[in-house]
Amino acid sequence: MNPKKAEKIAKALADPNRLLILQEIKKQDDCLYCVDIMDIIDLKQPSICHHIKQLTDNDLILAEKEGRNLKYRLNDVVLNEFIDFLEGLKKEEPGARSQEPGVKNLSSGARSQNLVVSSQ
Repeated sequence: MNPKKAEKIAKALADPNRLLILQEIKKQDDCLYCVDIMDIIDLKQPSICHHIKQLTDNDLILAEKEGRNLKYRLNDVVLNEFIDFLEGLKKEEPGARSQEPGVKNLSSGARSQNLVVSSQ
């Protein structure tokens, strides 16, 4: 996952109502109908639509039409990619450092810092 996509997903996840929607979808066996969301979240319909749009635009949930209703389920592929991206930000164990292209290690005493070198 590229950093720009991760940034957009992080912004979508920064809203507590969107997190609540994701949690409720998970609770309902990864499937929640649009009409059920209105019962769970104390918001007006246009606000709920806005939150659903943010989640679907960022591929965090998938919409399926079932008759006249829409049902939503979690997009496990994108969620796992985002989690993997975040895991890649964690500090690695000493001695197991991998060097990213464009990043130089600078030592200052016993502590090392990373400096991003711009190619522009």
